[in-house]
Amino acid sequence: MLRKIVSGGQTGVDPAALDTARALGLRSGGWCPDGTLIINRGRRIRRERFRAWLARHRVRVLNVAGPRESKRPSIYRQARRILLCLLG
Repeated sequence: MLRKIVSGGQTGVDPAALDTARALGLRSGGWCPDGTLIINRGRRIRRERFRAWLARHRVRVLNVAGPRESKRPSIYRQARRILLCLLG
């Protein structure tokens, strides 16, 4: 079971990951992950497949990364929505 989300904290996807962790009651912090999820536009992630990947690889700490808000406007909102769907 996933226990922690880590991210670098840059604008965009990183704070969306940390905010989502807090919203879901997961620990959050720096980096050194077991698994990495990179969020970008244009590719869909199916919840069932993602959760199977987490279980298969026994991911306990998930690193979430992606583009900065300055490079991809509104990526924070999109990443937050995706993460809540995948993890919530």
